[in-house]
Amino acid sequence: MTPSRLVSFGEAMIRMTPPEGIPLETATSFDATIGGAELNVAVAARRQGMPSTWVSTVPAGPLGRLVARHAAASDVETVLRRVNGARLGLYFFERATSPRASHIIYDRHGSAFVREPDPEHSWSDLLSADTFLVVTGITAALGPSPRRVVGEAIEAAASLGSAVAVDLNYRASLWSIDEAFSWLSDHMPRIDVLSAAPSDVDQLGITSENRYQSAVAKFGLSAVIGASKEVKGRTAHITVTAATPEECVTGAAEAEIRDPVGTGDAMFGTFLACLNRMPLQQTVEKSVGAVVTAYGLDGDVLTSDPWTAEEMGAVRR
Repeated sequence: MTPSRLVSFGEAMIRMTPPEGIPLETATSFDATIGGAELNVAVAARRQGMPSTWVSTVPAGPLGRLVARHAAASDVETVLRRVNGARLGLYFFERATSPRASHIIYDRHGSAFVREPDPEHSWSDLLSADTFLVVTGITAALGPSPRRVVGEAIEAAASLGSAVAVDLNYRASLWSIDEAFSWLSDHMPRIDVLSAAPSDVDQLGITSENRYQSAVAKFGLSAVIGASKEVKGRTAHITVTAATPEECVTGAAEAEIRDPVGTGDAMFGTFLACLNRMPLQQTVEKSVGAVVTAYGLDGDVLTSDPWTAEEMGAVRR
């Protein structure tokens, strides 16, 4: 069955961002927004019309309600465990101008999600054969309990006939590259759709020139998508490649970088919502549009409908 709904599992945090050009160590004010890869994917998929549910744990109280309101504002349903006496994770994002890189500092140790990641309802109640389960390596990197629950979710999805969609989303600040790819390799037999940068695919032992189609064939995937970019100043040249067992296509565009965080989530959510509903080339062009739009928006979340090739000229192939 082609998935018609999406269920994502992972943590959301409050993102604290000082004004551009102000380093964290001298900041006196911050914009506070909500961010989290799995929630971001659900929001992007919902913008393409796919019913989406986000499963997580939040603190009981105002901060948990803040996160729930954020999801509801994007028309994403939630299944939330609420924990008394717990904290919500934070991260601090320092935007820098070229050639300096932007900088992220996480403050999420001991958060409600890390402490009690088990979902409020059983996976058999949350998943079915018409569902994409979306998880990322970020959750698996947060500690033994989150990693256990991600594994349980993947196993449940496989047994229930749900499609498993995984973005490794490697973060060197959370775990080593050996740990990350050992985890991913263990779960590859149950993954249906993979989001991975070209270098990630290479780490999986793919050496052929057409790495994406080779990954589909080697691991029996339904689809794989990935993006690469070249950045000059504030301009990013983005290339998105996707492959299925039948074909491999690319799309490319240029975007001005206002905020680089969440672009991959926007791409993946858009891709999952459009996959199997339209030709692969059109799906990739929609995904490129999501990346372009996300680069131009403040915050992690795709809060606007994606740019389209029809609006601003054809996406280069």
